[in-house]
Amino acid sequence: MNPFDILIFIIILFGAIQGFRKGLISGIISLGCNIIGLILAARNYQLVKVWLETKTSLNIWIEKVIYGRVLSLVEKRAGESQEQALESIFSILPKEFAAFLEDFQLPDLQLYSSGVLETIARTFTQSLTSSIMSIISFFLIFIIVIIIGEIIASIILSTLGTFKRTINRGGGFLVGGLVSFLGLAIFFGLLSPIISFITSNGGLESVRTSIIYPHLLNSFTLIQEFLQLNLLENLALPLDLDFQDFDLPLDWREMLPNPYNVDL
Repeated sequence: MNPFDILIFIIILFGAIQGFRKGLISGIISLGCNIIGLILAARNYQLVKVWLETKTSLNIWIEKVIYGRVLSLVEKRAGESQEQALESIFSILPKEFAAFLEDFQLPDLQLYSSGVLETIARTFTQSLTSSIMSIISFFLIFIIVIIIGEIIASIILSTLGTFKRTINRGGGFLVGGLVSFLGLAIFFGLLSPIISFITSNGGLESVRTSIIYPHLLNSFTLIQEFLQLNLLENLALPLDLDFQDFDLPLDWREMLPNPYNVDL
């Protein structure tokens, strides 16, 4: 087990201890609130998203924060795209002409101007911000329902008086651990596109080698199938930046030097 697995285990154990302390009834209520919260969040997050965008400036703040990083990513991908484009150009040329160009000093070709790159970055940032706002809205509903459930559970248990001491605390321990596990599965399941994007670029080594993380994702898939939800499709993050998705004016013929008009 790596540090990530240990952290997940501690969180689940903490939830189990809380369930043991509160008892089985509280654990069942918490489990029910997790399910209800998931359904309500999946069906109503768009309404909350619209409210947040019209009543707060959260989306503007997020867009400002991530724009600079997105622009850097776009510039990096543009450089890679330029190299691939030049390779494609040389591959379609006659071998004699391609060999001649290898010894010829070509000008620095720029496929995309700074204005075009900024437009791409701005469009990508707006799409990414919209998806982030959807996820925030989803978790906001989910957490509020859980908090309401905790309040209801406290009221019910307070009316039981000393009777709550006889409640099966072992059952509370198991249900509490299950609730924590399901909460983590939902959390990491929704963030799995971001996590996959980071791990594919060499980050989050402890998550990539985790033993528990795949089980969290599998549980998230089972939860979606059981409740007939498709959260990843509705809350998808546009992390696959492909220049083919953008309608950019580009004439490859203008980039090719004229073989009959070359200054030696």
